[in-house]
Amino acid sequence: MTFGRTVFCALSLTLVSIPLAARAADCAPPNWAPAAMLGYKIDSCDDKAWGTLDLPLGDQSKTVAGRRVRLNYQLTEDSKNATAAAVRDFYVNQARRNGAILMSPPSGSSAALTKTTPDGEFWYVYKQSSGNEESTGSYTLTTLRITPLQQEVTAKSMTAPLDVVSPTCQDPPWLLRQFAYFRHTQCEKKIWDSVSMDLLDGTHTLEGRRLTVNYELTDQTKEPAALAVARNYVNALQAIGATLKTDPNGLSQPPIFPSTLVQRPSKSLTSILGAVLDRRRDGTANWASTRQRSDKSTSPLPNAHSSV
Repeated sequence: MTFGRTVFCALSLTLVSIPLAARAADCAPPNWAPAAMLGYKIDSCDDKAWGTLDLPLGDQSKTVAGRRVRLNYQLTEDSKNATAAAVRDFYVNQARRNGAILMSPPSGSSAALTKTTPDGEFWYVYKQSSGNEESTGSYTLTTLRITPLQQEVTAKSMTAPLDVVSPTCQDPPWLLRQFAYFRHTQCEKKIWDSVSMDLLDGTHTLEGRRLTVNYELTDQTKEPAALAVARNYVNALQAIGATLKTDPNGLSQPPIFPSTLVQRPSKSLTSILGAVLDRRRDGTANWASTRQRSDKSTSPLPNAHSSV
């Protein structure tokens, strides 16, 4: 076994395109705002076990994370079309009657309120989705309970050669445990390939053997937020000694989460781990991670049967 050559591995996890929100019949109004504005009805909703929420706090900026439920409302009676202020105040008043405290300025087309209970800290957000000061075509109500991210991915140091010859499709050798509601559906193996990565110190071209594993969501009711997937993989890789080599702010702002990590485990094995999660307009998302042991200047092109 030779560890002086380049090994490149890629993991690609794809969230297949599925409906982003449940049907109106499956949605229930939040406890803090049980009554809908007259002339408006719930159109759809989505429920994430963990997601982020940007709070409209005026000049201040704050993002919270946890269990998130979002309901989308649509105007169903044109004669009931309400002003932005009327709809905002309607929901602010309901939340206040249920013990919430207004934290945003009492103006504009959005509002943020908070409430602390024995069950935890909650945030309630109203936001106009379409319209203007004199008209409201649609709006959203979001409820978020602050909770930690559930770590569902576990990684391990790669101590064996990367297999890019056998026809068997399996998890990459550094992945110990991943999301139970995903399964790998396809593998692509390259004896030699190159990938360009934008790191903090510039663009680097990495060359070597490459393994790409594609994953598919198997339970649509458990579709995770894109950021939850990205942070799970980065946390898992950092736990085995990997160092983030791209801007960490990329892991906090959707819709794109680029990250690259470097690891130097045992037996002088140096790995470059890269991850890109791209939330596309059609609702699909791609997750890719890469691994490389050394730069191309020290890695001769191997033949089809050489070991690494």
